[in-house]
Amino acid sequence: MIPKIEVQDFKISFDTSKIKISIWGSFLADIGDIFIGLFKGTIIRSIANGINTKVPPQINTALQTYLVASNGFLPLYKGLAFDFQFPVEPVFTNETLGVYLNATFFNQSLAYRVPESPISDVALDFSQKNLITVDTSRYTIDSLLLVV
Repeated sequence: MIPKIEVQDFKISFDTSKIKISIWGSFLADIGDIFIGLFKGTIIRSIANGINTKVPPQINTALQTYLVASNGFLPLYKGLAFDFQFPVEPVFTNETLGVYLNATFFNQSLAYRVPESPISDVALDFSQKNLITVDTSRYTIDSLLLVV
């Protein structure tokens, strides 16, 4: 199973003290400079709101396209590759996301396999909050150590 990743809530914010807005020109520009402080927050909020509404659909489309095209296979570095699957549905709580990964790291010039992983191996730890917890099959770690 290849996961579907969807960004539903995206919020960008800017440190307004680090953004400078200047107007150059004649006497009217000098008058305009007086109002920059008044409108700076409004302008920056408007830009952030535009980004916040436009970015999630673009991220979702890009991620889904990439994941579907990968078919669970990811080339990593100089012949090293990663074949992955998520045999169990992810677990969501209000503070944590937990996923179980069964995968193989392998040298592309050699044969490889992703063995079946007993679902009873799943051991997600939700004791800490605001984390993404990934439990891996024993074979995933073994295969990583074999190629390193």
